[in-house]
Amino acid sequence: MRQHKTYFLTFVIALLVPLTAAYAAGIVPCSGADCNFGSLVGLINNVINWFLAIAASVAAITFAIAGAKMLFNPANDAKKTEAKAMMWKTIVGLLVILCAWVVLHAVIGAITNPNTGALRFLGK
Repeated sequence: MRQHKTYFLTFVIALLVPLTAAYAAGIVPCSGADCNFGSLVGLINNVINWFLAIAASVAAITFAIAGAKMLFNPANDAKKTEAKAMMWKTIVGLLVILCAWVVLHAVIGAITNPNTGALRFLGK
């Protein structure tokens, strides 16, 4: 069983490293003296989107593993139940992550939009 976990971890890393390298190239929206508050908000937004892309990749891999468990063990009810539990946990995890993204996106929008008055504590 330990060998299977090692293979799985290697597989996940092999898939995620190119994704993170390609996506991380544009994470910082400014360079040097042209950085301001908008650049900081852009950086936070880019990091959140990067984590969202990683979560979607991990969820896709988890769905594939759960589907393989169901496909290759049609007579084993324990494995089918385990696979269904994996799928439900993945769905719940994605829903939590997406709800957190919606909340953060709304908060960032409220802070950066001057018409909301969310920056009154800064004297703006």
